[in-house]
Amino acid sequence: MNRANLLILFLLISIITSCGIERKTKAELARKLNIFLDNSQLKSLDAVIILPGEGCSGCISSTEQFVKNLQQSDKIHVIFTAVRSKKILRLKLNLDLNEPFYHIDDESILNQDRSYTIYPTVVLLEDGQVRDYFYISPNSEDTLDSLIK
Repeated sequence: MNRANLLILFLLISIITSCGIERKTKAELARKLNIFLDNSQLKSLDAVIILPGEGCSGCISSTEQFVKNLQQSDKIHVIFTAVRSKKILRLKLNLDLNEPFYHIDDESILNQDRSYTIYPTVVLLEDGQVRDYFYISPNSEDTLDSLIK
């Protein structure tokens, strides 16, 4: 095989593998979201934000600021995961964690078997199904703000 054929073969394998990984990740997210939200809740939502208790500090801080400003939402729910202390979380964010759109993952179920647990994750939903997902970086506030427009 010449170099061009090897490059094409490599690209095809990469595309096929990445599609499989994305599909598997969406299925995993859907399965885990069903632990916290029933089907009727998922169908009414546009997005779920998964916010870890520790990890990329700038990423988490920008997402926490967004959540604090979110106030109340019937289209976006927030799941706090890997939380060391509910009391500290409540005091840090100055939120009433008993609101129906906040959920606490006490057992860090959302972090099990995931290699990307240090980043806040936005799961976009369509008719109760995971349409897409993306991770929050310190520079992605515009992406978060687009959720409420």
